[in-house]
Amino acid sequence: MHSPVDELTARSLARFPGLSFWDAQSHAEELWRKPSTRLCCRWLLLSKKEFGSQVNPFVSEFLGQSILQRIGIRTVEHTVICTEKEARALSRDYIVKFAKEGLPFNLKWRPDEIPVGNCLASRIEPNAASLGYVARQVLKIRNGNDPADKFYLGFEQGLTSDQIESIRRAMDFDEPPYLSIAAARVFLGSGCTSHLGNILITRNAELISLDHVHSYFEDGEDLRMVFGFVNRDPKLLEVLGRIAHLTENDIRASVEEVLRHPACGPILPGLAKYFCKRLQLWKQLYRR
Repeated sequence: MHSPVDELTARSLARFPGLSFWDAQSHAEELWRKPSTRLCCRWLLLSKKEFGSQVNPFVSEFLGQSILQRIGIRTVEHTVICTEKEARALSRDYIVKFAKEGLPFNLKWRPDEIPVGNCLASRIEPNAASLGYVARQVLKIRNGNDPADKFYLGFEQGLTSDQIESIRRAMDFDEPPYLSIAAARVFLGSGCTSHLGNILITRNAELISLDHVHSYFEDGEDLRMVFGFVNRDPKLLEVLGRIAHLTENDIRASVEEVLRHPACGPILPGLAKYFCKRLQLWKQLYRR
């Protein structure tokens, strides 16, 4: 792997062929100075081929929610596993994820398809909207639309100027609210970083983490890479420290809270041991 700045420079040149090398490099250097970029380097610098084997997505979701809640991060309040028949009978205030036949771990929301097999259904959070919706409809800093926007229509109505400013601050990718969620996803071995579509924000500017179904078993090198780029940044040390304060009992309790359901399969006896070992490495790297 090249240096992170070289990698980011190459990506900018590939995406914008008309950009000069010096402009691309300057942009890459500015981007790399941001705490969020360094924290999310796992997803920027590694390809999916370099990830480990995937955790059962149903297990991943419930385990992720339990661990995030233990470090003070809010997750959706009502998530259930249901059959395809039950999913089709749910009210419209549920988002249903399911996998296609032959791709059992590719669990995602497919709005234009009929649910099949075991499904993961989450009730839409009232008085909340995705960061993407807010960026487009409230802050007006992005264009376009998203199929999920229909769930958040009207969120912007009645917001005061003070609320909008609080929301703007809470959405800053280089501040603790967002960084805390990104750090938790690093610990979980998530397949994608936090982004505008998998975080909600309430009218009171509280972030809610979504979509923890894709995580991978890793050998720890991903953590060593991330901690190698922390550079004693106080904001990063703050959010990494929240996970470092977890205990092995927290991990075991989180595993115990995973829903016992055929879709989850037998809970691997080594699951708690794996995450306890990952926590031990996290604490060692954090203390250095």
